[in-house]
Amino acid sequence: MAPWPTEIGWPCQSWRCRRPGRCLPNGQRLAMEVAVGDKIIYSKFAGTEIQVADEELLVLSTNDILAKVS
Repeated sequence: MAPWPTEIGWPCQSWRCRRPGRCLPNGQRLAMEVAVGDKIIYSKFAGTEIQVADEELLVLSTNDILAKVS
C-alpha cells in the first residue's frame, strides 16, 4: 500500500478537502474564516435550508458570506 501522501501528491484531491474550509486549486486547504456563534451577513438567496430535529438550519458556502459582524 502506498504511503499517504504518495510521491505524486494525495491520491484523491477531493478526498483531502472534505473537511471544514475551502480547498484551493493546488490542493491546500484554507481554514474556515467563521466559527459557530459568529454573526454574519449573507446573500439574500444564499444557502440551503434544512430541517434537523425540529430546528430549521441554513447551510452556507463560504462564498455566500458577505461580512462577519463583530
